[in-house]
Amino acid sequence: MLKQPQFQPLTWQQQAVVLFAGTQGYLDDVQVTDIRAFEDGLYKYLDNAQTALIDDLTKEKKLDNLRDRLHAALKDTRTTSRQNWPRQRHKSSGQRSGVSKSPIAARTLDNEGS
Repeated sequence: MLKQPQFQPLTWQQQAVVLFAGTQGYLDDVQVTDIRAFEDGLYKYLDNAQTALIDDLTKEKKLDNLRDRLHAALKDTRTTSRQNWPRQRHKSSGQRSGVSKSPIAARTLDNEGS
């Protein structure tokens, strides 16, 4: 968990969500070899389908009021991304997309400059 390729750091929002996933049991039945694919699928899902959740996390800077939404998002991403884990692992060779391509990272940088 949280292994970051050089020059491709995770945002604090990505780190918070994946740590939440790990501490809440969402990785309990995920094989160690599939954790990176789970993370990649989770980050992609957050970028595409959960922008409001990430925006709210960025504004509130804590998980307290977002727990129900995080649980729902993690259940959804486990269901949809599990089918793609082996393909993602081979296709991406373990590399995440760069930070400059991540909408989460772009929004975070924009908000920090405000």
